[in-house]
Amino acid sequence: MAYPRWKKILADLWSSKARTILAALSIAVGIFAVGVVTTAYFLVRDAMVLDYENANPRTARIYTESFDESLVKDVAKVPGVTAAQGYFDAWLKGLGADGNLYPVDVTMIESLDALNVDRLVFEGGSRKLSKGEIYMERAGAEGMGLKVGSTIDLKGNDGEVRTLKIVGLVHDVNANPFRFNQKTAAYVTPETMSWLGETNLYNNIAIITDGLHTDINQVREIAERAAGTVKQHGKEVYSVNINNPGQHPAQSIINSVLALMGALAIMSVLLSIFLVINTISALMSQQIRQIGVMKALGAKVGQLICMYLALVEAFGLLALLIGLPLGALVAYGFAHWLLMMLNADMIPFYLPAQSVILQALVGLVVPLVGAVAPVISGARLTVREAISNIGMDSTGSQGWIDRMLASERIQSLRWPSRPLMLSLRNAFRRKSRLILTLITLTLGGAIFISVFSVRDSLYRELDQNYGYYQSDVNIEMNQNQKIDRMVVAVQDIPGVVSGEGWLSSRLNVMHADGVNSDLVLAFAPPSDTKLITPVMIEGRWLLPEDENGLVADNHFLSTRPDVKVNDTVVLRINKQDHLFTVVGIFRLAGNSTIGTVYLNRETLERLSGVGTEMTNSFKVVTTRHDAASQMEVLRRLQTRLDAKDIDAYLQTGSDIIASSRSTLNMLIYLLLFMAVLIAIVGGLGLMGTMGMNGIERTREIGVMRSIGAVNSKIYQLVVAEGMFIGLISWGLGWLVSFPIANLLDRQLGQMLLNVPLVYVFSAQGPIFWLVVVLLLSVLASLMPARNAVRLTIRDILAYE
Repeated sequence: MAYPRWKKILADLWSSKARTILAALSIAVGIFAVGVVTTAYFLVRDAMVLDYENANPRTARIYTESFDESLVKDVAKVPGVTAAQGYFDAWLKGLGADGNLYPVDVTMIESLDALNVDRLVFEGGSRKLSKGEIYMERAGAEGMGLKVGSTIDLKGNDGEVRTLKIVGLVHDVNANPFRFNQKTAAYVTPETMSWLGETNLYNNIAIITDGLHTDINQVREIAERAAGTVKQHGKEVYSVNINNPGQHPAQSIINSVLALMGALAIMSVLLSIFLVINTISALMSQQIRQIGVMKALGAKVGQLICMYLALVEAFGLLALLIGLPLGALVAYGFAHWLLMMLNADMIPFYLPAQSVILQALVGLVVPLVGAVAPVISGARLTVREAISNIGMDSTGSQGWIDRMLASERIQSLRWPSRPLMLSLRNAFRRKSRLILTLITLTLGGAIFISVFSVRDSLYRELDQNYGYYQSDVNIEMNQNQKIDRMVVAVQDIPGVVSGEGWLSSRLNVMHADGVNSDLVLAFAPPSDTKLITPVMIEGRWLLPEDENGLVADNHFLSTRPDVKVNDTVVLRINKQDHLFTVVGIFRLAGNSTIGTVYLNRETLERLSGVGTEMTNSFKVVTTRHDAASQMEVLRRLQTRLDAKDIDAYLQTGSDIIASSRSTLNMLIYLLLFMAVLIAIVGGLGLMGTMGMNGIERTREIGVMRSIGAVNSKIYQLVVAEGMFIGLISWGLGWLVSFPIANLLDRQLGQMLLNVPLVYVFSAQGPIFWLVVVLLLSVLASLMPARNAVRLTIRDILAYE
């Protein structure tokens, strides 16, 4: 008895190949989206965990005064400390193959084998490191155009340039990804470090604590115990750094990216459910008479339900065959690209069982959920209703739209033409199908439009950040200089308009116990600076009379949530504690773990003992602000400063902007990828709707052709209907995009930049989506129109 039902299922799959393909593709898109996100997540997670564990990473780092190996040994004996390693690093400037100088964090090591905390992974070259030789971090060497066997010129903090031979490449899991900020790391022996003009003593100690490494409270307790041992040696502890212990440095970025993609993947699945409902509803509408015949021959409701749900499962199996391998392929490529950007190693490909299970649920269970209602509705029709074809989605009654389009006033209008009016009426014939199609296209369009608004919101937030760094060329000096000397040095250089002398320093904000502290970046611009446009959250900006006032950013509040405007905090400056009043909180987007504060320059000069009218950070404003002009002025400034023996690192404002945007651009590309995927789902939905509408109107089209309608008019009729549906969805999608964009702004801003983004309307989104949806409408309508005109009038009129 079951054989005829299976035969009918196969016949339904084979007889309408276009419908089968559309149904399978609509489900496959959801499977593909979930597969890409989940498979990439597990691949990236496992790769980063392995990459991180291979380094035997620290859980805390203590910055202090210079010390030798004896202190390291004593810290290693502290209860709870399982390993300790002394380090010294200095930021120097390395000359790349392109002739540009790049910041290089040079770290002192005895040898690769001597490292027991934050180990380096050897990538190639010689394992023996001697005086005058250097290991380069692999990503930085590639970015700077250097390789094993070549040399690198390093400009030391004493202004001297020394040439070192690159004898090996290493991978450092804690190194800055060069692609994001154009900074890298390198490693030399103590003898070479002394030759570079630095000390051969340590200035920080990395420790590994026992117990659960992700338990930040336990890690902090042991780290503070180790800091106490450092103080017993008579060394001042500058800061104890505990930054997401037990996690890869880039884990928060990865989690944010994959969480966002996961949300969009869920939306893709929801849209595919609407497509399944639409497809099955259309199928049941087409087969009403067949259902009547089967029920007349004794078929029971349960048998019909099982048969049509089995057909849906067949669609799901076909979708799995398409979506699962394609999703795995794209996931591997995406994971490889993401890990490469983050300077991590890819692991051998495998298909996670969790991902396969989730894709199977999306392909086999989710479509069943979407199909249950239309299948039950169709299967419960009586024989009379089915045979007379008035059961499901009856078109016997007319709604207000149908009556309005059929009214004499509308019919008497010269425009729109009668074929166009017919297209409008046809669009509303199957209202339930139209609603589902509009839901799919509207959500797809809303997400597509929202991506552009989110992009502009991110860029606006960065532009606000540049309000704190409005100079065209930034000069960071290794030694304090007189402001007058810097002004004289740069004032007659072509392209320079003005300059400001700032002070910058790393300070400690002390806790109430007077022992523990948090590190902050302190900037002290002149009181009449023209290079800051702050965005205040609370309070106000500094005034010239705020001798002991400061303003702090939102990152400072993340570490010290107890601090409010008008509260006093203790800053340790030059080994002395000083009270400051918080007069304002300003907004600074970013994922920094260190807070930023601004003080008056005269106050920092006096308390730090550097002298009056001194600067270590000089800001230059140029006549033109484009990247090429800034770089030209930078080269002239570098030549002048070298001639005056002023050792400094120079960077253009455009480079800072490009570096900041590079991370966000990666996220935006991912958003656009998912938006395109969702647009494809919407296009498939419209194609399915137009195909079903065309099949149901086969006889109608035959009648029109028999009374003289040419093929071009048939094409015009069908395409106009599709474009009309597309235009309605465009308008609705525009409206729905506002709440979606606001939600994405809040979530993304908090995850990536620690501030909720402010919504920015982007005109590009609606314009691009209008072009996309009209193109989709035309493409979705062409195939049904082509199928309609290919049939002969005799075949059409004989269609049942």
